[in-house]
Amino acid sequence: MTLLEEKQNELIELLRSQIIDLTMMSKIELGDDVIIEVNRISEEIQEIINNK
Repeated sequence: MTLLEEKQNELIELLRSQIIDLTMMSKIELGDDVIIEVNRISEEIQEIINNK
């Protein structure tokens, strides 16, 4: 994994944890469209990782 990929993963994990914290503390719910898009992108990332 390149340094760029490592930093991208670090940023993604930070943002993911912040979203979880905000939704739990503020009782904010993500819209269905956001959840669908997050799942779609996560699946694409997993496919890319598996095809390396």
